[in-house]
Amino acid sequence: MSNYLITVVMPKKIYSSIPFAPHVGLLHAYVRHYPELEQHIAGLSAIRVSPPATMQKALNGITAVFNMAAAATDIAVFQNEYSSCRSARMILYKTQLMVHAYLQSVMSSGSQPIIATNAFGKYKIRYSVNRNATLVVSPTDDVKAAVKRFGDDRPPFGYCFTAFLVKVC
Repeated sequence: MSNYLITVVMPKKIYSSIPFAPHVGLLHAYVRHYPELEQHIAGLSAIRVSPPATMQKALNGITAVFNMAAAATDIAVFQNEYSSCRSARMILYKTQLMVHAYLQSVMSSGSQPIIATNAFGKYKIRYSVNRNATLVVSPTDDVKAAVKRFGDDRPPFGYCFTAFLVKVC
């Protein structure tokens, strides 16, 4: 899996997708927003029923709450299952690959993204998916510079905090 989601909207910046972290990155995007993602990613809903029942229950609880703080108990259960069950990790790795491929396809589709900020001044990059949906990508604020003296000629990079889909009215 390529770790980089390249945004066409913010030239000279790369946003890396972080795997395996329930609070940020690809796993976070899946855990928090799987109902919306399943409507756009073929085969994703079939995979969700594969992890252990306790993990599925925690996943449903995390998705249902307003914020991550309210899901602390379910996050602990989810992380415990994630740590102790290799088959669950492999399943979630596959979901992250699918989410990554979907995000990359939308972000590189050529649709003109819109950069906005939320009430807290955090960037939100919006990509039109179709007439009824918009992909919102939230990058982190901390952008790191490449180390030029080591021959690193990449542009500055940051991380994709989360991504989710919203319905367009």
